Amino acid sequence: MTFADPNSRVERARFLMSRAILVAAIGLLVVGVVLAEAGQPGSLRVLETACALLLAVPVLNAIAALLEEIGRRDWPFVGAVLLVLALVAYSVIERLN
Repeated sequence: MTFADPNSRVERARFLMSRAILVAAIGLLVVGVVLAEAGQPGSLRVLETACALLLAVPVLNAIAALLEEIGRRDWPFVGAVLLVLALVAYSVIERLN
């Protein structure tokens, strides 16, 4: 079993992007709850956006893992990640229709 190199560019970018998204999502959740308590009509949209950001984090992590494993030439793992991403894309497309 191999572990991601914490000093790699992909791993650093993944970490920073995940943190930024999580901070933004938490901020939006707080704003959404405050707006909802104040009876503002846009609160649901803000909360939906926060939830969408939270759902994006695992997808970004899978893409980062894909890039790392392509660099390592670990083709079975690359295939597995591509399958997971395809299933996520299929689920999103089905949900939108």
